[in-house]
Amino acid sequence: MIKIVVVIVSDKVWGVYRVYGVEREGSTYELASVAHRSFDIERGAYERPAKLFDMELIHSQAIGLSVTGWEGKSRTPVQRSDGGFFRQITVDLPTEPFEEPTLRLLQEEAVATSLKGSSDARRKRLMTAPKLPPQIQTLSTVFIRNPDVISEVLIRASGTCELCASSAPFKRKSDDTPYLEVHHRVKLADGGKDTVENAMAVCPNCHRREHYGYPRSADPTKTKG
Repeated sequence: MIKIVVVIVSDKVWGVYRVYGVEREGSTYELASVAHRSFDIERGAYERPAKLFDMELIHSQAIGLSVTGWEGKSRTPVQRSDGGFFRQITVDLPTEPFEEPTLRLLQEEAVATSLKGSSDARRKRLMTAPKLPPQIQTLSTVFIRNPDVISEVLIRASGTCELCASSAPFKRKSDDTPYLEVHHRVKLADGGKDTVENAMAVCPNCHRREHYGYPRSADPTKTKG
C-alpha cells in the first residue's frame, strides 16, 4: 500500500501526507470532492471505483520547494498520460531554514484536517505515532519594538485590559506588575506603526482573540466607559 502522498502543483510541493489506511471504498462520484468531480467532468472521465484514504499532513521541509521529473504539469495527476505512475520525484532541499509562519499555518491545517476526521481514525494513528515530535530549523522575522511605546501603553492601561476591561489575570514574576500584552491595532507585519495610538494593552485571552478569533477591535477610551 502507498505510504506517502506528495501533492504537487505547478512544479512545487504543495503538501506531503502520511497514509494510514483505507477509510472508505466506493466510486469517484461518491468519495471525490466537488472540485475533483468537476475536474473529472471537464476531462470526460467516467465514474470508477475509488478509495478514500486516511491521511495525515506531514510537516515536511519539502513543502514549497521545486521538483524535477514532473514534466511541467500544472496539476497533480495520479498517473502519467501513458498510464504509468510516477515512481520517484527529486526534491531540491532548502539551504535556508523554514519560515516560522509557514510552519504555523501547516500546523493549523493539520489540526483542522484531524478535527474533520473520526475519533476512531485519530486513535488508530495515535497508536503508531512517534512519541517525540520531529525538529526542524525555523527562520523568524522579528520587529524591534520601541520600549517607550510599550511602557506608555501599559501605564495608560493601569492593569486593566483595554478590550474587555478585566483586570490583568496575574502579576509578572520579574517585577510584580500586572501582566498585560501590548497589541497593535494594525499589525506591524501589515505596515502598522509602532506608536502609542496604534497600540493597546490587552489580557492574554483578548490578545489571542484578536489574532485567532473575531477581533473586538474596540477603542480603549470607550471600552471602559
